[in-house]
Amino acid sequence: GKIWKYYDMASVTKIMFTVPWVMKAVEDKKVELKKPISNYLPWYPFDPSVESVLNHTSGLDWWQPFYKHFEESMDEREYRKNQLKRMLIHHPPSEKQKKSVYSDINFMLLGFLIEEVYEKEWTVLAKEYFSSLGLDKEIFFQPDNKPVYKKSQYAPTEDCTWRKEIMQGQVHDQNTYALGGVAPQAGLFATIGAVSQWGLEQRKAYQGKSKWISQNTMRKFAARATTTEEGDWGLGFMIPT
Repeated sequence: GKIWKYYDMASVTKIMFTVPWVMKAVEDKKVELKKPISNYLPWYPFDPSVESVLNHTSGLDWWQPFYKHFEESMDEREYRKNQLKRMLIHHPPSEKQKKSVYSDINFMLLGFLIEEVYEKEWTVLAKEYFSSLGLDKEIFFQPDNKPVYKKSQYAPTEDCTWRKEIMQGQVHDQNTYALGGVAPQAGLFATIGAVSQWGLEQRKAYQGKSKWISQNTMRKFAARATTTEEGDWGLGFMIPT
């Protein structure tokens, strides 16, 4: 049978890319968990705390088909991101939500948060982080939905009714695709070996042996951050039930 080399990481992008940068921002004292996320995003009119966005208790929708509302002519990734900001402004958090609702929208906001506090674009932040682990050739975004390697080396994901083709070498997630292939909630591709290496790096951080993040910060994010009634979440990480 065929041996695929690169896999669409889908939602694992959230903890492989976005959470490490939020941890770093907290450690660098650029972000405080208890503060409203709107403190850091001047354009955002609602005020769930950074912590509630990380542990999915913010009250935000789990997902929206934003990809249907991007203008066909938009080919500039920064322009598309500004369009997404405008859409996020029209989706307020629900006051009634009492439980954790796993949400892509939470992570879109966290993506804008890290970009704002570090003043660097997502592709630059990803390169910086994965380079620091020596994994940037094997864990990567694909800007403008252009495969970095030969298409035949990617595992296909599904026959997409929206794009009318079998997705192979391009991101499966429609919102990420519409954003130009780079997003905080999906979009990474990786080899299985690199994902294992990344996992071992998290364990090293938990043991206090990481160059990226302190043991205190890692343990804070990996600890339970919701009541069992609310859900099974740390900060960005899911807690095994």
